[in-house]
This record gives sequence, C-alpha cells and structure tokens, in this order.
Amino acid sequence: MRLLIALVVWVGAALAAVAISSTVAGSIHNKPVGAAGTSSSVSNGGSSGPDPSSIRSTDKLSLFRAANLDRALSTARRSLGAQAQLDNFALYPGYLSMTAVKADSEVDFYIDANGRVIQTSSGGSADPRSTFRLSRIGATVPAGLAHRIATAGHVPESQLHYVVVDVDTESRHKLEWLVYTVHGSRAEYFKASGATGPLLEYRRNSSTGLQQVSG
Repeated sequence: MRLLIALVVWVGAALAAVAISSTVAGSIHNKPVGAAGTSSSVSNGGSSGPDPSSIRSTDKLSLFRAANLDRALSTARRSLGAQAQLDNFALYPGYLSMTAVKADSEVDFYIDANGRVIQTSSGGSADPRSTFRLSRIGATVPAGLAHRIATAGHVPESQLHYVVVDVDTESRHKLEWLVYTVHGSRAEYFKASGATGPLLEYRRNSSTGLQQVSG
C-alpha cells in the first residue's frame, strides 16, 4: 500500500515538474470526478535556474539540504498557514509538492529549488484521519535521515531519490518518513518517524519486509 501511495505521489509530482518547465500551471494531485473548477496562481520567485528535475540530492540547490528546504517551507507556511492540514507531502531534490486541506476544498502547492511556485485550488476533499499539520514538517529531517542512511544504512546520499511524509497507519498520530532510492540501489526505501529513532529499510526484492538498520 505504501509503495502504491508513493507511486501516485511520484506521478503527480513528475507531472507538476513538466508543467513548470512548460510554464503551464496544473494540478499535481488527482481530483475526484465531478470536482469543482480550479483556480491557479504562479509565482516565478524573481529568479531562474536549472530544470528542477535535473537537480540531484547532493547538489548545492538540493531541497534535501536543511537551509534550502527551510526556505521552501517558509514560503509554503506564508501561503498556506503554518497550521495548514496536509493530505500528502512529496519532496524531491529539485522541488516540493504538497496538498493542503482548506474548508471544503484542497490546495495543491508546488515550489521548486529556484523559488518558483504553483498553487492550484479545487473542490477535492481528504480523509481527516490521514491529514497532518504543515508545522510538523521539520526542515532538518531529510538531511538527518540522509546522513543516517549513508552511515548506518550504507546507501550514499547520491542514491536518494525522493521523500514521502505520511501519517503512521497504526498510531494515527506519528508521522512516518519514507525515503526512496534511485533504481539500482540495494535498498528500495527507508522508513523512520523522524531524524532520530529506529531506522528501517526495505531491501529490493526482499522476502522479509522491513528490517531495522543497526548502528
């Protein structure tokens, strides 16, 4: 189920990146059939830069770096509100994609490493049991996890592809961070509740499921 969720988010984020490069604003979240019309706003952030999809996890502009992600999250908080309830959150080195729930609608928010923003509103809805506050996303967590994965998990930071944040299905209160790797890495993804605490890994083609990383 987690892999399916991540795949859906990945497809949505990839489509958003294409929309950015084509200067066409579009939604990054699947909308229910019959949803109300959408409205979009686009901000170029007063800067230009490389194609967001070309940015890698170890690059200077990477949003996996705490300072860069903090700036992106600050922009999101100013736009959506720090206490905004999120339905999904996907982070790539070159861009961040999330969906916030506002009243009876949803807002798809996209920001890339160059500071460009796309915001789209629609009449979609979300299960309140799966939402979490934007304020709970820590800018230092991806960098902390990347370091732990490289040192204890023995997967270089250069092999990290994207991060998905979701609500733990068992506790309904804790967040879980899923860090996916590029194709060819020995591990398919890592899972943790934050920068500290148990770190689990799912090895590619594993028959044993998630295993705790020692060290």
